[in-house]
Amino acid sequence: MGISVVLALLFAWGGTVMEIWPLFGAGNQLIGGLALLVIIAWIASLKKSVKAITGPLIFMWIAPVIGLVLLSIKFYVTGKGVLFGFAVVLVLIAVYLAYATFVALRRKE
Repeated sequence: MGISVVLALLFAWGGTVMEIWPLFGAGNQLIGGLALLVIIAWIASLKKSVKAITGPLIFMWIAPVIGLVLLSIKFYVTGKGVLFGFAVVLVLIAVYLAYATFVALRRKE
């Protein structure tokens, strides 16, 4: 436990937290989008309209993707390879989320 406290303090004092925080936020929004995707799939399985929830899902996808692309560019330019890698992985997850949504909506038809 002491090691995690020391690492947290080092991150906080070194300013690394402010670099990681936007990635955490984008990942959190993607989890929200995943929850909406599950709801859409469930509603579609009931043969109900998913129009009311599709808009929020699109927003929950577009907002973090734009942020992640901008962060990816920033991390690439500044040479922060690990953070760049995490940002790219999150973008790939977002692309998969969009694909899964498309597949779920096509099944409804």
